[in-house]
Amino acid sequence: NEYKSYLRVSMDADIKGRVPKPNAPVADGRFRIQQIVELDSIILSCRLSADGKIAAFGCTDDTIRVYRTNDAKHMQTLIPKGPGKLPVSCIRFLKESSLGSYKLIASYVSGYLRLWDVVTNVLEREHNVQVGMYCCDINCTQKRIALGCESNTISVLSVDDFSNVISHPRCSRRDVMDGHVSRVFAVKYHPSDENILISAGWDNTIQIWDDRQQHPIRKIYGSHVCGDAVDIDPATFEIFVGNWRRQNPIQVWDYETGTLMKNIAIGTPHEPIISQLYCLKLCGRDLLICGGSQENTLRVIDKGSHLILGRISFLADGVYTLDFADFIRSSIAVFGSGTNAFFVAVMKP
Repeated sequence: NEYKSYLRVSMDADIKGRVPKPNAPVADGRFRIQQIVELDSIILSCRLSADGKIAAFGCTDDTIRVYRTNDAKHMQTLIPKGPGKLPVSCIRFLKESSLGSYKLIASYVSGYLRLWDVVTNVLEREHNVQVGMYCCDINCTQKRIALGCESNTISVLSVDDFSNVISHPRCSRRDVMDGHVSRVFAVKYHPSDENILISAGWDNTIQIWDDRQQHPIRKIYGSHVCGDAVDIDPATFEIFVGNWRRQNPIQVWDYETGTLMKNIAIGTPHEPIISQLYCLKLCGRDLLICGGSQENTLRVIDKGSHLILGRISFLADGVYTLDFADFIRSSIAVFGSGTNAFFVAVMKP
């Protein structure tokens, strides 16, 4: 295909920068690009509904664009009222309470947390947290939502009414790290323990919290996270982290001990440029999907063998956000690259 031909010519010529690149994204392996929708604002967050039928893209102009995934048809644009046009930093769908019902919670850099009914385009609830937010996640019981704030703090709120449950403060001591000392860009609840929460960001730490206690119960040093790039394996509870750096971009940590279990390389000898990751997500039992900048590429990787099973390369912009839904007969992924929303089929072996 075009991608392999490009690599072959590049290796034969061995002249950096003189081989023309394709003028459009190229998919190989298990990826098939179904649709590309160009928006008028940069996409910083995206999410699929639990059934995979709806995709929501959060943009830098504080709007959320909602599409059907089967044909990429536009359904709604969720536009909040009020001054300022600051980005939608994170989106989480609530589990559908009834057939055809879709609701999502979105965090905004402006400091607002909003609950939207996607089908009716109704803003059901709004809360001013008084500080900008970069990430959010909902626990397994759908009762609490955790927010990573620009004040280096983590706030936990009730999903029912957005009332405050607990605030995890920033680090206040020089001798003991009892919180974050820089911005938090990822929060992730444990897949089966409703009170356990993991956070990561610019301060090169992963911190594990019990949301009934004010300070972290464990800390892991060594990961530099700049986006929604932390996930927990529901079977082994291993922590998978995507780092924004050239060396060791993917790391796997033991949840109980904080021990580094392995590094996963995403390059090959013929690909000297390595993506610095903004986003990562586990996909079913065997796969993970990740994307980033520098080399603007989306990859799907086998968790066990570490083999790259598919790529979407030659993107004009970095991959800042992604999501994935795995079903028995098919799998789908969505991601944002610049102002382009991608709808992708992930083929089964």
